[in-house]
Amino acid sequence: MLDGKPIFMVLTGTEQPSRNSKTGPMLQTWILRSDVNPLDAMRFNEDVSICGNCPLRGSEGKGRSCYVTVARAPYQIYKSKPNLKKIKKHIFKNRAVRLGAYGDPAAIPTEVIADIRKRAIMTTGYTHQWRTCDQDLKQFMMASCDSEQDREEAKALGWATLRVKKADDSKLPGEVTCPASEEAGKKMTCYNCGLCRGGDTSDVVINVHGVGFRNFGRVYG
Repeated sequence: MLDGKPIFMVLTGTEQPSRNSKTGPMLQTWILRSDVNPLDAMRFNEDVSICGNCPLRGSEGKGRSCYVTVARAPYQIYKSKPNLKKIKKHIFKNRAVRLGAYGDPAAIPTEVIADIRKRAIMTTGYTHQWRTCDQDLKQFMMASCDSEQDREEAKALGWATLRVKKADDSKLPGEVTCPASEEAGKKMTCYNCGLCRGGDTSDVVINVHGVGFRNFGRVYG
């Protein structure tokens, strides 16, 4: 949906629950180029097909502030392509789903996202494409915001927001600190929380985290 290039979405955690201590036992979706391994996609800016205009991706693999280490899960998932099985829709019943453990869910057709939400007990997700994507997606995910101005613009378009900030920046009126974050003392997991489900939920704020946190706010490329 972002640039017309071939992509695929992989679901993990169907048999063994995710070991992600922040999200808890949610099914995880990973969105990847189907014709380019994710390391090369990152190095040659082909990851625009699954990340769009996300400023956290840096340029040519440099200056990334994204929390995802591409050489780990995304690369291993890509290598497992020959062994993947087609998703059976009943797998979502009574399960919670994290949309976009890697990749922007706006790269996936809205009707696919809507069908997952209909079948699951809950989904969480974020998109940096909130200015340009199908605006119906605002009922299923949060607008990813990296500044106060981003949040103001997203709110004007009717989105619930997830804003990433530096640790010493202030929380804005109307924002709730992510209960699963370090700064909130990891009070609960995403599985137990569900604030980042989109629609009429609260706005959420979290400190930048992950291996590239020092690059947050810098411009590359």
